[in-house]
Amino acid sequence: MFNTPRISIIAEDLHDENVLNNQGVLFFIDTVFFLMPAFYY
Repeated sequence: MFNTPRISIIAEDLHDENVLNNQGVLFFIDTVFFLMPAFYY
């Protein structure tokens, strides 16, 4: 799990098969993102 309190997003299921890097751009495959309540305020 990766939690970013500053922007209120949680990302789960991150590992080398689900996150690809192409020229510094990250691509997320089959990753679950959650928006915390603070995201909406």
